[in-house]
Amino acid sequence: MMGRMLVQGSIPSPLALERARLLVVQPASRGEYLRYAADALALVAPDTNRTVLLGPDRLDGPVDWIRCEGNHVQLSVAPSTNLAKLANVVADELVHLARRTHALDELYDPNTWNTTDLGRICRHDAEYRQGFAMLLHEGGSLFGIAVITARESDRKLSEVVLEALEGFAVTLVTGLRAHLALIDYQREASALRTLAGAQGTLLVIDRDARRVVWGTNRARGVEWARDVVPDEDAIVNAAEALLAARAKGEKLLTPPRLRLGHPVAVAKFERSEFMGLARACSLRIEPLGSADQVTALEGLSKREREMARLLVAGYSGVNIAAIVGLSENTVRTYFRRLYTKLDVSNRADLVRKLVSPDADEPIAPSTTIPVAAAGALDELLDV
Repeated sequence: MMGRMLVQGSIPSPLALERARLLVVQPASRGEYLRYAADALALVAPDTNRTVLLGPDRLDGPVDWIRCEGNHVQLSVAPSTNLAKLANVVADELVHLARRTHALDELYDPNTWNTTDLGRICRHDAEYRQGFAMLLHEGGSLFGIAVITARESDRKLSEVVLEALEGFAVTLVTGLRAHLALIDYQREASALRTLAGAQGTLLVIDRDARRVVWGTNRARGVEWARDVVPDEDAIVNAAEALLAARAKGEKLLTPPRLRLGHPVAVAKFERSEFMGLARACSLRIEPLGSADQVTALEGLSKREREMARLLVAGYSGVNIAAIVGLSENTVRTYFRRLYTKLDVSNRADLVRKLVSPDADEPIAPSTTIPVAAAGALDELLDV
């Protein structure tokens, strides 16, 4: 069968190779990048069927893939797949492989190609087993596989096409590494933003150089000279303190006050590619008012929080007793506990502690005041 096959392929033009390089180095969503990679391979090896699988920069995890057969394009995902198992290679041997492109019969028994996991995903018929698999790996990490076959079953790819694919693999690996690093960074940054709302500041810190290298605040922006430069050492120290506390499973009891606010959350980027292999982390900083408020409320019970909100909203002690359905003596006891826990001596101090000076309005009460209880004197507060 091999002897009867016609050879397909020609030398890709310099313009086609340049277009292919540009496709795989631009930022894109995962689906877009899969299409860019498949289109780039079509420029290097025209008239081919292509299946491209992309996974995370580790052996196990979700794998996205695209299959292009003629004009038919299909995008899909394998929720949990081991790329090394799909490629039928030993992960530890990847670092020693001199080539990235391998004939399918080098990796699989030709008679079992259709029954392998990769064969089922590619869905190429038996006559396509003369195709090639490009293993996208670096430093022992396999993060992608591309299978390329001639579009017509009676043809095989020429050595010229194979050499072009092998040469292009380096460019594809470089682009893919950058793409995966960017996607991982964006996902972690997005997750970190949800920890404390949209009012805070997110910073990226190079821990080795002890520098803040990036920052954003969706609500008001970041003025680097004012917000970051004067506090850079303090910001780095705060991030390290948070990391140390988290490693011990503890909470940082007295987070430092910075110009941007209180640091409230941290996440590592260990040896990330986009940071040039430096140790890095993201730090979430909340405005001083909101961070103080969250810290103060954390030690209160549900009932105490409810009463604190009503006090801040301006309700009298008698009215609060009517709202929560307790006696005035019981409410007075709760007020004493609140003052002790919040380390205040009167309502004014309590309000200052629980309300940000930049807030548009105080904390809203969870319930409305009964009309019959309105207007009573607040004789319960001076205790």
